Amino acid sequence: MSRPVSSLLHAPTQPHIAIPKALYHTGPCAVLTVVFHADPTLLGARLWIAKASESSVLGRGSEFTSIAGKSCQPLMQTTISREIAYLQVQEDRLELTHRAGASALTLNTRESRGGDITSFELSAATHHSIVISHSIVLCLSGNVTAESDDQICPDLIGVSEPIRSLQRRVQQIAQSPHDVLITGPTGAGKEVVARAIHRLGTRRTRPFVAINVAAIPDSLAPALLFGSEKGVFTGAQRRRDGFFQNAQGGTLFLDEMGDASASLQAQLLRVLQERQAQVVGGELVPLDVRVLAATELPLNLQDVPFRQALLHRLSQQRIEVPPLSAHPDDLGVLARHRLMTEQDQPWIAPAGPQGLAAWASIFAHAIHYPWPGNVREFYAVLGQACLTPELPDFPPQLLAAPALESEPLAAERLRAEPYSDDTFLALAESLDYSASAIARQVGCSRQSVYRRYQALGIPSINELDVLTVQRALTQHDGELRLVAKALRVSYRALFRADALGKFR
Repeated sequence: MSRPVSSLLHAPTQPHIAIPKALYHTGPCAVLTVVFHADPTLLGARLWIAKASESSVLGRGSEFTSIAGKSCQPLMQTTISREIAYLQVQEDRLELTHRAGASALTLNTRESRGGDITSFELSAATHHSIVISHSIVLCLSGNVTAESDDQICPDLIGVSEPIRSLQRRVQQIAQSPHDVLITGPTGAGKEVVARAIHRLGTRRTRPFVAINVAAIPDSLAPALLFGSEKGVFTGAQRRRDGFFQNAQGGTLFLDEMGDASASLQAQLLRVLQERQAQVVGGELVPLDVRVLAATELPLNLQDVPFRQALLHRLSQQRIEVPPLSAHPDDLGVLARHRLMTEQDQPWIAPAGPQGLAAWASIFAHAIHYPWPGNVREFYAVLGQACLTPELPDFPPQLLAAPALESEPLAAERLRAEPYSDDTFLALAESLDYSASAIARQVGCSRQSVYRRYQALGIPSINELDVLTVQRALTQHDGELRLVAKALRVSYRALFRADALGKFR
């Protein structure tokens, strides 16, 4: 079993070179985030790597910054080498040189050999897994702007750039009196965002009422939403307040607004415009309620079954919750939050290295899984694994998504250049313009494929402008696979960029 981190901090060691911290570095850089560790207090610790002419050293003494903003050393263990690897950021890539004889490394779920030089793509849409000594998992993210570690909005769990951006947006919107439309995929945490807006706003001491609009039958909607007088219905022995009256002075959260019937949408529109409601069998009553509505439907005005006027009325303020696939570097802090809530910390208890290795493998694969159910699905998978914490069963769904390819620069056997232009273009089209698949087929590195792309005028995802992508989306009815083929980019790159809202 691993020694406690508290005792390892005092383990004798020789001088080392630690990666310099860049907490206030103003330009984009790479960041390593701890997503699995035997000590849960170190989950979410981060280390920034800025562009530099010289390599930095990743090793036992490397100084990270904890989620509390304090310096920490999550790699300070006797099983980890003083110098594991050398890192250097160049443009949009990071090169990692695995020192011969150093601790074991698993890069994007594949074992690395000492002496290997591996190149990682760096962008806001790509995330790589690095497992150190089969016991610590780091997530490598690129194009990140380092900043201070002040807790902007503790209700929203995460240290990644997408969540930091969401926290800032929530803080801004909370101070506004306007209604808000919250969008995002299922399970991403739209109600958590709504509650955070309420708690940070001026109505925090008043009621917060949450309802699922899709579950309200049309026949009962007026009474349930706006209240009813005594005797209006058979058996109505007293006057009943509706959800709007229950939220008077506070906040009403309308979940699943996109699934509301046309009739219900019409009633809500009038109430939001007039700020008064007709009690069934009674009089008009004034309303002092801030409405937060949520939907998982995309807000393409041609496709969404929203009444245009209602959509515009709710969109005075709009906020989008990112999918979990856009911020897998938050998996560690999300797991810590969930397990602390349940007062259960399973990876402290593994009987030995096998247990830690099993947990590390789960989290490494989780970084690459697309999480269609988002945070809700992650918590379910975590709960399944916790049934046998000492040696958890590997969730089979995590094997469904392949990890990103990292490039072993010394492994090139063949260049893409000998292929004729027509042959190469045909091959690229048949493999859906996936650089990784082409590289495997040809027997070269992805760098060679990218160079050939550039020579043939095939754009990268970062070179596409919003108008071009939106035109293709319209032409192909939003089908991303067809759009990717039309634009000559990989589906995976387009999917990640779309999830981050790059082309909206």
